[in-house]
Amino acid sequence: MGSISRRMKYDFKAARQRREQLVVLYRAGRRLDPDNSEWGWDLVAQIEEIDREIEEAHAKRAAGQGDSLEKQFENVIIPIIPAWGSWSKGAGEDADD
Repeated sequence: MGSISRRMKYDFKAARQRREQLVVLYRAGRRLDPDNSEWGWDLVAQIEEIDREIEEAHAKRAAGQGDSLEKQFENVIIPIIPAWGSWSKGAGEDADD
């Protein structure tokens, strides 16, 4: 299953693929034994957990919290500091000699 970390981006594709696998397993089991009401509760719990993770990741993305360090530092302003020491004292003055 996917997870949310401060350093890693949430993998929506992997989470949806895992969810689809669990749904296929659940449906196949239901077809084999439709009368057993207790079968598949663990698969349903895992499917619901993945759904919650996906919703949480979408909410964090929409809130602008981001999924990675790159997202957090995307709007950092880097000041441009001129290199004043590179000019010699007389190089910028007009030479009227």
